[in-house]
Amino acid sequence: MEGFNEHEEEGWNEEINHDEEEVADEDAEEEKVKRQIKSEEKVKRQVESDDPDLVELKIRRRGYDFSHANDDDSYFPHADDWERDGEIIGRNTHLKVLEFSTLNGGVAKEDVEKFFRGVANNRSIQKLIFCGCIFGGELFSILIPFFKSNRNFECLEIYSCCLG
Repeated sequence: MEGFNEHEEEGWNEEINHDEEEVADEDAEEEKVKRQIKSEEKVKRQVESDDPDLVELKIRRRGYDFSHANDDDSYFPHADDWERDGEIIGRNTHLKVLEFSTLNGGVAKEDVEKFFRGVANNRSIQKLIFCGCIFGGELFSILIPFFKSNRNFECLEIYSCCLG
């Protein structure tokens, strides 16, 4: 082909390879999100059915950026489900550990309070973990029934949170 040399062909091939890598990366990311959604749906069903196999639950956004981010025990309520999900967790009899993290985006204070009003009724949780949260003293006031009445409760862990 006239006007088309070997160097132009190499550049063209490199561009195609780069485009193929970007598509592969996008496909891999899309597949990862699909797996996370499927995992979240499974965890939600386990919580709702008081599944004895679910003893640890992490409330955190999809894409949480720590090494354990793809654990199979993560879930994040939809906007309208905070109160309902808190009540379900409050009735759960098998959960031993509840981790609440909002590192990848805030949750409205009102939603957090609704959620923990329900959680405050739980009597099986032994360990409560807060990570990357911003909350005031109201949350701990809401949790007073949990701390007073949950005879199984042993440990409160707070990491990278802003109290105020």
